[in-house]
Order: sequence, then structure tokens, then C-alpha cells
Amino acid sequence: MDEGKATGGSWWSTLPGILTAIGTTIGSVTTLIVTLHQFGFFSPTINPAPKPQPPVVVSNNIIADNSAHPDGKNWQWTIYLQAPDAIINNIHYVVYTLHPTYSDSVVTVYERGSGPYAFPLTRIAWGTFRVKIHIVMHDGSTRDLSHYLKF
Repeated sequence: MDEGKATGGSWWSTLPGILTAIGTTIGSVTTLIVTLHQFGFFSPTINPAPKPQPPVVVSNNIIADNSAHPDGKNWQWTIYLQAPDAIINNIHYVVYTLHPTYSDSVVTVYERGSGPYAFPLTRIAWGTFRVKIHIVMHDGSTRDLSHYLKF
């Protein structure tokens, strides 16, 4: 018998070689498809527009307070939130950050208050400044606002 004919050809041309090549190709293509799918190539997700947050209005009332300062330059002011009841009822608490000259410049208000003025804070001041407002909802979400006091 001739030695060249006995060895056949390449192993890849035999049935086990062909099946191995087909299995390897199928496995590689499957891995590629799964990877592309996980990265969203076949079904790209469209990010929806963020839901607009309902309006929360911050305002303040003032009253002249001459008792603390004889020349009448002090004002008693109350800062508060206004929003639909559905929003106000979901507020857990509000943190007001006042001017650093206040000894209690960071004040947390847990009480909703009464009437249309929610989470009110009353203080006395001789000048205006910006108040930072940090609102914490019952679900843990937060909203940051600011309000410049108006005298």
C-alpha cells in the first residue's frame, strides 16, 4: 500500500474535522450575536424624554418689624412652598439654607403647615439674600430650588 494514500489528506477534510469546524463557527457566531444583542445593537432602546417635574413655587411674605431694630430696618419674613396638594402631600421635609450670618443657617422643616403656604419658615432680617431650598419627597427623590427674598 502506498504511504501517501494511506494518510488521506488534511484532518480538516475528515468528518470529525468538518464537524469541529462547523461547531466552532456556530459557537463563534452565536457569541457574537449574543454580545451585540446585549449592547442593544439589534433592539436599540430609545431613551424617553425625562418627565417634567410638577411646579413648586417658592415665595415669601414680609411684615415690618420695628421691635428688633428702632430705625425700622428689620423685616419679619416667611418663606413657603406652593404647589398642588398631590405634590405637597408627598413632601417629607424641606431644608432651607439661609445667609451664613444666621446662627441657625440650615433649618429643616417637617411640618406641612396650614393653608396654602406649605412648609413655612419665619425669620427676621434687615436685608435680602438668596435662600437655598432642598426638598425631600417621601419616595426619597429630591429637588433643589432657590429663592431670593423680596422685601
